[in-house]
Amino acid sequence: MKSVLAPVLFLSFLLPQSATAQGAMLVPVPSEYRIGGFNFHPPGDNWMQARASDQSVRLVYALSAGEGMVDMQAELLAAAYPIPGEAAVEDPALFAELSRRQQIEERRERLVARGVVEVLTRRMDIRQYTIVTKVGEEN
Repeated sequence: MKSVLAPVLFLSFLLPQSATAQGAMLVPVPSEYRIGGFNFHPPGDNWMQARASDQSVRLVYALSAGEGMVDMQAELLAAAYPIPGEAAVEDPALFAELSRRQQIEERRERLVARGVVEVLTRRMDIRQYTIVTKVGEEN
């Protein structure tokens, strides 16, 4: 089965978030990860590793907020996703739509809203879509 490496950026709109309050264990980011057969070079300063496996890595953009505390501003998930054998992925638009459908299916129980695939920049042929999900327990 074929697979692709898909970097997904999650922006946090509940700022700031305390990593210690969330129980997150953040460690420094190495210069390279091996994810599902792909080499992934993480972005630069202020990124910390929250979780890593053979198929994905979750990084957070964290700023210092005092002794033992960090403010997590954004999350980056780089994951290798399988492409079904019958799927034709011939251009970025088709890949973005396949990715969107996989993410919607994976988050079906927590899904609040979903957007359509849009062109972010033509220069690099980057596509984006938005998925809003429930996180944690409601108070």
